[in-house]
Amino acid sequence: MKNNNPIYFTLWFTGLPCSGKSTIAEEIKKELLKRNLDVDLLDGDVIRANISSDLGFTKKDIIENNRRVMNLCKTLNNQNKIAIVAVVSPFEETRKLARQTIPNYAEIFVDCPVEECIKRDTRGLYRKARNNEIENFIGIHVKYELPQNPDLTIITINTNLDYNVKKVLEKLVEKKYLPH
Repeated sequence: MKNNNPIYFTLWFTGLPCSGKSTIAEEIKKELLKRNLDVDLLDGDVIRANISSDLGFTKKDIIENNRRVMNLCKTLNNQNKIAIVAVVSPFEETRKLARQTIPNYAEIFVDCPVEECIKRDTRGLYRKARNNEIENFIGIHVKYELPQNPDLTIITINTNLDYNVKKVLEKLVEKKYLPH
């Protein structure tokens, strides 16, 4: 049984690679599914492998990848689905564009120091970037521009997953995207 009057929104997680975006997004998806809501998770790695496999990691390509994600979000919301996004989206201009283009948009900045992201990196991407095996890596070669006006900032170095999920759900209630 589906919720009778849900609001369809996009929850956009942004932050450095390995900051915790996907982990939190997965848990939020589980929580929303428990509430019988239609939810799709758009994870940056999956998007890059499937929808944006033709793009590299130049600034122009990163912006195009984010633009494609925005269009997917609008499509999902128009199909009465909630979109949860977990992408680095390092440029403020694209996050502003997402806020302007996607109705019912909530931006969550997953804040984590690069040193901690490096420790969490199970795939060795930061090491490869520092060894110049990967070009244009965000956090090493490409500056991550801090969000100017996120709806919520989560500092993952000092908090646990349950706390972070609780904070995101509280924000969604505050924005009236979810009932109390």
